[in-house]
Amino acid sequence: MCTGGAAVNAPFMLKVLKEGQVCAFDVVDNAEAPTKFLSCWILDGKTGQVVIPDPQPTPDPEPTPNPEPTPNPEPTPEPEPTPEPEPTPEPDISEDPVIPDTPDLPSKEEVTKQIKEKEQKIKDLDLSKRSAELELKKLKKKVGGDGVIKSTVEGVVKEATDEASAKNENKPVVSVVGEEGFYVTGRVGETMLDQIKEGMTATVMSWQSGESYEATVTGVGNSPVSDYSTGENQNQSFYPFTLVIHGDANLSNGESVNLSMDGIAAGSDGSIYLEKMFVREEGNRYYVYKRGGDNGRLTKQYVEVGKNMYNSLEITSGLTMDDMIAFPYGRDVKEGAKTQEADTLYDYY
Repeated sequence: MCTGGAAVNAPFMLKVLKEGQVCAFDVVDNAEAPTKFLSCWILDGKTGQVVIPDPQPTPDPEPTPNPEPTPNPEPTPEPEPTPEPEPTPEPDISEDPVIPDTPDLPSKEEVTKQIKEKEQKIKDLDLSKRSAELELKKLKKKVGGDGVIKSTVEGVVKEATDEASAKNENKPVVSVVGEEGFYVTGRVGETMLDQIKEGMTATVMSWQSGESYEATVTGVGNSPVSDYSTGENQNQSFYPFTLVIHGDANLSNGESVNLSMDGIAAGSDGSIYLEKMFVREEGNRYYVYKRGGDNGRLTKQYVEVGKNMYNSLEITSGLTMDDMIAFPYGRDVKEGAKTQEADTLYDYY
């Protein structure tokens, strides 16, 4: 109940829109002691509209009968005449009630959108928190209960520094110099981390000299490498692993090499993967050189490729696991050339 000229403030309007309430405002002559109903208007919080119902005429009050006069022997003086009250002008209900301008007041749709955005942000933060907790458990499990990280290199400690300085200078806390052979470091994606084990053998090929060597995996890191990505999956973490080449090798410190466990491998779903160096491009097509089935000579085989994973291409058609693949570089690599089987990739390089 309110008087004429009453206004709705912004907090009240926001509450009505948010909760979808319907409010009716009865306009009377006096809010404290109303004697006459003037008009009514409705604020619909479900639609955000102001509704003015058709005005109903106010019925005239019933006349009150005058009581019978009480006989009084003494004359009663005439009362002073009561002045007639000023007539109250009827409100003009043809116009909408005056509602103050609220330029900063959001609409119902905007309020609903803001609520949904906040709810989604809460869900995202909760997911990030649970993901971080899971990652922490995985790292603790890998490190072990004693918190001791063992070196993958047998040798002599060359340098040791405190953890804070190592972090600021992006250096290792402890540096160990190997006493035997050549040590090679590689990186493996988290989805294949469980496939790299200590004691496994790998082939190391020098991109400078073309010579290859057999190496043994001596350790796999527990912490992912920072600022490293293959460009194939930006959300995947990569872990370092160490190999050792026993004996002499024509390698230099910091040289880039190619590491491979198998030249060709079948995935768990029966798919075939070839290292990128075995697949060549011709325009927008891919091909390999393989041993022909009829005469044993080299033939050019076009293939379809799929996923690109860990420096290997998925071969979706054009090859089988029974095909024999040739290293596709060199002057003698052409169709019709004689072929010779090799036990390893580099026996006849």
